[in-house]
Amino acid sequence: LEIWMKPENDPHFTLFKVHRIVASAGRPGPKLREGDGQAPEGFYTVTSSALRPETKHHLGIDFGYPNELDRSLGRSGSDLTIHAGANAAGAFALSPAAMNEVYTLTDAAFRNGQDEVAIHLFPFRLTDARMDRVVAESSRWTDGWVNLKEGYDFFENVRLPPAVDMESGAYAFRIAAE
Repeated sequence: LEIWMKPENDPHFTLFKVHRIVASAGRPGPKLREGDGQAPEGFYTVTSSALRPETKHHLGIDFGYPNELDRSLGRSGSDLTIHAGANAAGAFALSPAAMNEVYTLTDAAFRNGQDEVAIHLFPFRLTDARMDRVVAESSRWTDGWVNLKEGYDFFENVRLPPAVDMESGAYAFRIAAE
């Protein structure tokens, strides 16, 4: 899990910290329905209402699955979070110390006037080399991963989170208005 922040007086985001994901649900490929054991893949935006200070997994942040694209594709699921613990139930687990930091930073962003936080969920690092292998393997998820890579590359190239829209059953990316 990478945490990116925009320093004051700098127009671009910089990598703040990387936390190891202890466990994640499923295998590469999107969550399709409630109970399928998969974790979502895609672009999500959360508000302060997503913070879960009391969960069976210590702390949690509900990332709002399903989003507009997921719903348009008939995907379902609920209570999917980034949380603490050794169990991937609910999507992604971090160590308690890592979750404390992620939760505290997210809460601080909201307390300091940020309206929302972007959460981008990828099945793996969407590097060119990895995508070349994916295309060669002809996974049934290749088209979706190519679309995710567009957003991944947008951020990698300009170090600004893209505004994410949905067009023709896929994500579309543009520079966000300040």
